[in-house]
Amino acid sequence: MVGGESVPLPRTSGVRARADWLFEGWGVDRFRSCERDAPTTFYGGAGSVHEMSRRVVIVGLGQMGRWFERFFVEHGCSVRGLDAGDWTEAPDHLSVCDLALVCVPIAVTEEVIGAIGPHLPRAAVLADITSTKRAPVAAMLGAHAGPVLGLHPMFGPDAASLRGQTIVSIPAREPGASAWVLDLFRHAGAAITEATADEHDRAMIQVQALRHFATLALGAFLAERDGASERSLRFSSPIYRIELSIIQRLLAQDAALYADIMLASEERRETIAAYAERVAELAGVVTRGDRAALIGAFEQAAERSEMDRDRVGTETKLLIDTLAEHIAGNTLGP
Repeated sequence: MVGGESVPLPRTSGVRARADWLFEGWGVDRFRSCERDAPTTFYGGAGSVHEMSRRVVIVGLGQMGRWFERFFVEHGCSVRGLDAGDWTEAPDHLSVCDLALVCVPIAVTEEVIGAIGPHLPRAAVLADITSTKRAPVAAMLGAHAGPVLGLHPMFGPDAASLRGQTIVSIPAREPGASAWVLDLFRHAGAAITEATADEHDRAMIQVQALRHFATLALGAFLAERDGASERSLRFSSPIYRIELSIIQRLLAQDAALYADIMLASEERRETIAAYAERVAELAGVVTRGDRAALIGAFEQAAERSEMDRDRVGTETKLLIDTLAEHIAGNTLGP
């Protein structure tokens, strides 16, 4: 820990006792308070320089929490990182912050929001990065009387920067007060997509839950048949190699996190079940050897697609050509 030794968890009552239980539940025995001060100059708005000392508290120091901790330090904020195990110092940090960013697991997000809300100053921005938005945003609105900002970064902790990355923003209360946060992201190169919580959650059914399930299903099937092997790459096209890499990338992630994403709502579970039924129907067409029906399903899907085919063609060609050049240089293996 920076700035002193961790202290044992005291037994208290009320909100603080509730928070003690929650933080202990993250699986860390001691509270770690990491305090980092950075220069007070950072860029905001349309590239103008502002002199200010923004105080940011990152609640939850998992991979994404650490990512945002580094980001805010690098962009001129004074940052306190609070992790699981002890609530002793948290109220002191929260009571003077300009932004509290909740980066804890989905399962405890709402409860942690409820625990930290009473300790925030009225002007502080309360934000979260959870991959679902309806319930967390509602919890923040109920726990804090001030500015509330739902966020969903559409990238992982290995992102080198925000350049070219998307962050979904749900400005739930007093958007002007949280504009500096979004300005900071924009200046770093992020694209900000503004949405309502309902709009976000509907989109994430397809963008995250369904996509992760489809990737997991193919990965599990190939693993059972020894199909996901390095040797198979000797027979592969660039497209197969890309798809196999996407599968392996998913399987290298935190299984609990991705399970929570797929199971996060009844809508997500129902959509995944409907997808599985459609796959079974198409498998039945193949089993029967019904060529006409298979072609019909292909053509119908193509006709109903609303994607820009020129853009898709350009982007996929760039991926394929870049990967092929990389392989030719013997930098990716076989």
